[in-house]
Amino acid sequence: PVPVAWAFQQWIPTPEQKPSLDAFLTALHGADVQALASSLRNDLEAPLFAKFPLLGMIRRVLLEAGALAVHVSGSGPSLFALSPPEKAQVIAENYNLAFSQFLPEAKIFQMSQYTTI
Repeated sequence: PVPVAWAFQQWIPTPEQKPSLDAFLTALHGADVQALASSLRNDLEAPLFAKFPLLGMIRRVLLEAGALAVHVSGSGPSLFALSPPEKAQVIAENYNLAFSQFLPEAKIFQMSQYTTI
């Protein structure tokens, strides 16, 4: 695990536009994966990608396989990817081919299973 204190110490605030909570909730309610992917960000992930190059390698594999977004979960080091349902299996297979010898296998969760709001 990555200590949260370390992640916050490395964080450099940027004047980027803040994501819209309304846009996020609308995307979540509508199970709109593309809009949801566009509304997510993690301000703490840049230092993690710099410190742990493997995270960047994994992110690249997932995006090249069709993921719409790949982010660090919390302060890391776990990653999650969002994809259209029809691409999830291919993305997981690409990850597993590249990394399953030394990392846990990918797990697929469907948004519709968890959208209960």
